[in-house]
Amino acid sequence: MARILHHSGVKMGEEHFIQPDHINKEGYYENREFTDLNQRILWEHNLSWDNPEEVLSTEEDVKGTIERNYSKVWGWKDPRTTFTLPCYLPYLKDFVLIFMRRNKEAVLKSMEKTHRVQSPADFSELYDLYWKQNEKWIKRYPSIVLDYDSIINNVKPKLRHYEL
Repeated sequence: MARILHHSGVKMGEEHFIQPDHINKEGYYENREFTDLNQRILWEHNLSWDNPEEVLSTEEDVKGTIERNYSKVWGWKDPRTTFTLPCYLPYLKDFVLIFMRRNKEAVLKSMEKTHRVQSPADFSELYDLYWKQNEKWIKRYPSIVLDYDSIINNVKPKLRHYEL
């Protein structure tokens, strides 16, 4: 999704993208400023991406990170934001949240590959926890929920035409 938004003209922080690697050769399209900030916020509360809960923070870096990345049409991708969003809310104006719903089994297989766990079932509860939190935000704020499979099946062939 972040790749599609980036190539559609949404400023996603290209100058700070996490570089492609052997796990994701096409790239993550994730702004390292936001991923590092979310990681630090969670760590400060003795939490992590795989042991999250909603947190509040008076992190001054949040305001600065938003100000440095702000544009008329902009965004960032980091799943941890579903738990750190309250830290950002005071600084966001006229925003829409975009969520990508992906088949749970596909996510679990991806987690097995990227995190080298013995069983993808280890992440089943974590997947549910993230979506429970996502649904909380979907009810409270303007949101768009996209279906990953629909996007891949309908958009990716079109993107290949443009060699993106």
